[in-house]
Amino acid sequence: MVNDIRIHLAIIMYMGGCLSLMIYNAIVIFHKKNTDKAMQKNKNKWIIVIFREFHASSSMTTLSQKHKNRLARSLKHVEKLIAFSNALNFFKLKHGTDFYEKYMAMLMQCGVFHRLAVAYKRKKNEERAYFAYFVSQHPQIAKTTKGICTNTIDTMVSYIEASDIYCRVNVLKALCMVGDLHGITSVLQFFSDKDNFIHHKLLAEDLFNFTGDKDVLAQHLWGKYKEWNDNIRLGVITFISMFSSKFEARM
Repeated sequence: MVNDIRIHLAIIMYMGGCLSLMIYNAIVIFHKKNTDKAMQKNKNKWIIVIFREFHASSSMTTLSQKHKNRLARSLKHVEKLIAFSNALNFFKLKHGTDFYEKYMAMLMQCGVFHRLAVAYKRKKNEERAYFAYFVSQHPQIAKTTKGICTNTIDTMVSYIEASDIYCRVNVLKALCMVGDLHGITSVLQFFSDKDNFIHHKLLAEDLFNFTGDKDVLAQHLWGKYKEWNDNIRLGVITFISMFSSKFEARM
């Protein structure tokens, strides 16, 4: 009799656990669907806003003050920044690079993204990491018509002081895509000084995505060679070996 009661209780507890798991999964799926719908809705809003702005500008060289204000106000929120990035990718993929490049050229002149870089410095690690990732996907926003926007770059480099390795690696990716040699050096020096581990193959791949002159980057990094730990050195050697044979004798 006692054994029968125990068996029934075990079955009830098991069924209760299964039911709880089913309810939890249903909630997660429902939340994900709502999140995806909200993200798609925000993406579509940005597509409409960008289209209107682009066609409202007769010269198609500058953004209106209203559009700049909207960017500065909305993109402080990471979910809006993600939707904005998705909208930019939509234009790049669906309307060719010409439309995308023209709009990015206008963004380069607006000066909004330095303010956003400063705003994200005060946010959580994950949000700083995403802003750096966003810059790596659209590196033009960290530039001006005269070249690299040092204010934006310096602000992003400052992220690495109070962040985890995920954010720091994203900052490095962004600097490589922007083509900022000195910013890259600062991050690698930080990694070496603090003994932060980054796999040498991943480091080499990020460096290989450098959009400036890779030979100049290689020469500069080799000049810092003795200042870094073995892991950073190995990453630099792997990077150089991927595209150049000029350093074989020295290696």
